[in-house]
Amino acid sequence: SLSSRSTYLPISPHISQVDRLSVFEEYIGSLEEKEEQAKQAEREAARRADRKKRDAFRALLRRRYDEGLIPLAARWRDVAAELEAAEEHGLAAGQPGSSPQELFDDFMEQARETYSGHRRLLRGVSGAPPVTAATTADEFAAAIASAADAGSEVASLPRASLAAYVAELKEKAREEAAEMERSIRKQQRSAIEAFQGALRGLMGATLTSATTWQEVAAVVSGKAFASALAEPLQRQAFSELHAEVKAAEDKEAAAATGAAAGGGEKEAGGEEGGERKRHKKRERRRDEGSDDDDERRKRKKEKRDRRRREKEAGEASESG
Repeated sequence: SLSSRSTYLPISPHISQVDRLSVFEEYIGSLEEKEEQAKQAEREAARRADRKKRDAFRALLRRRYDEGLIPLAARWRDVAAELEAAEEHGLAAGQPGSSPQELFDDFMEQARETYSGHRRLLRGVSGAPPVTAATTADEFAAAIASAADAGSEVASLPRASLAAYVAELKEKAREEAAEMERSIRKQQRSAIEAFQGALRGLMGATLTSATTWQEVAAVVSGKAFASALAEPLQRQAFSELHAEVKAAEDKEAAAATGAAAGGGEKEAGGEEGGERKRHKKRERRRDEGSDDDDERRKRKKEKRDRRRREKEAGEASESG
């Protein structure tokens, strides 16, 4: 502070008060300027120290990229654990400028832009060696350097760009191989389904779960649709079709068994119902018979009462 840096300032008693104030202000201004210069120097020193920390982390990224430890397609999450263990990462993380992840993203963006130009150079080399799954970056670098039309610019490309180019060609080869395999499987599937359809039409109802491959082989021998499919695939097609036929037969058998069981229950239920009907009929007849007996007894009683009255009336007429 100014108070800590100030010293005794002798002033002549013959100087006026205004001059004294002017000298004091000039003196204070010089002290403030020196203090600001000191602070500015401290800030510049701190910025240089922080810049060195960032530069050290960039140098670490460059070394690992050139060694092939950081692939061109890498993202921060792919390499963060390894980088965080380095001393350069800790120093860069403790300064107020760009963070280690931001430095990494900037570095990789610049690396991809640089590789884009290098890739154009490599693609222009007509004598470039073929790349297989076993090709290494060093092998490719040696082969590309000896290519007939490879200039000094291509021969001096960094190893990281060569490694990225080799990785790109390998990935392209894997994608092409996968696409070829999918196309072959699709063609085989179509051929198998065509074989199965032709076999169904040829054998018809004779194709059952008891049919063997030897029987099928004899039937399709010399047929055009069979010659389009190798024997192992023919066997596969028959195996799949045989399983479908057997499943259909099992389903039909289960349905028939269920229908038979349902019919038996219905027949038993019909017999039981008939017995109940006959029993009710007998009971109704008994009830009807009981009613008839009562009616007959009632008529006999009325007949006896009528005869008795007629008899009594006749006896009364004779006595009169």
